[in-house]
Amino acid sequence: TNPTHLHVPIAIEGARMGIPLFIDIPLSHSLKSTGELVQRVEDSGLTTLMGFNLRFHPCLIKMRELVQSGAVGPIISVQSESASYLPDWHPWEDYRSGYSSKGAMGGGALLAAGVHELDYLYWIFGPMRSIYGRLGNRSKLQMDECEDSASVIIDFENGAIGEFHCDLIQRPSSRWCKVVGDDGTIYWSLGENRVQIYDPKTGYWETVLDVSGFDYNETYIEEMRHLLRCLHGDEKSINDIGQGRTVLNAALSAKKSSTLGRPVNLQ
Repeated sequence: TNPTHLHVPIAIEGARMGIPLFIDIPLSHSLKSTGELVQRVEDSGLTTLMGFNLRFHPCLIKMRELVQSGAVGPIISVQSESASYLPDWHPWEDYRSGYSSKGAMGGGALLAAGVHELDYLYWIFGPMRSIYGRLGNRSKLQMDECEDSASVIIDFENGAIGEFHCDLIQRPSSRWCKVVGDDGTIYWSLGENRVQIYDPKTGYWETVLDVSGFDYNETYIEEMRHLLRCLHGDEKSINDIGQGRTVLNAALSAKKSSTLGRPVNLQ
């Protein structure tokens, strides 16, 4: 859980010593040496887990179940947003001194925040075919060679189109996801913590999960419980570093796409 640009060197040393690895997100700020790390882990059979705590949020777990069960028919599109004000993250320190505001250390809206959305979109909707990103830095925030906002379009292999926005600017913060299917719509927002389905036949929204009093910190606690169960051999990691590398590649490809001005193929 050190700064992003230091994840891989330390993880490689751990893998050499046969130590199971929990790695904060994203896996790194570049793909450099990530292939070596994945290979060492696979050769040693080590347990690894990426720190994407949203996979342990009951609302996103429910959304995944609904999508996989076909609750709203074939998925046409998905939209999501993750937006908050960077200086509010750690109000006791100057945001300009933290790695989240420094591109060389793995900062910026996409790697420091939006990569969570990329991960759960990949988890729920499967492999991505191509990605197109537009990154910007136009706010009053003092960012060091990294973006304060990003908008991304994803072409999934299953035919669905994904759109997500992330920024380090918005007040109040905003985090939500909407899934549009042939037979209805699924919606969740972090503020309300309810999963709702719109049925076009009845014209009403139905709440299928309400955890409005949910403590967000529980996602981190359940993540650690899962890690311990994996270490005890009772479960298999739901998000190993191989998946972490896949999500990192998607994020870096979105950055590359913004520079090139065209989609980047992920296959």
